[in-house]
Amino acid sequence: MAAPSGGWTFSPDLSPEQLDNIRGLIAANGLADGASPAPAAAAPAAALEADDEKRAAEEAFAKLLAENPGAKEVAPGVYAVQGGS
Repeated sequence: MAAPSGGWTFSPDLSPEQLDNIRGLIAANGLADGASPAPAAAAPAAALEADDEKRAAEEAFAKLLAENPGAKEVAPGVYAVQGGS
């Protein structure tokens, strides 16, 4: 292994160009001197909405199964229930 560089150790098999590319990526991502990456930002609203939609779908599915214990999956995500009287 090559000598450490800013907290990082690189393989001696890397060319000077490869080392420059790697060092550029490290600097561009705020990881110089072995620092940890910055914490992720809060989840965007779209991701939160998707979570809400998924939760609502799971609740609706659970209700369907509770009301129709004989429900069968006829295709991925498609369920059939026997008709009521």
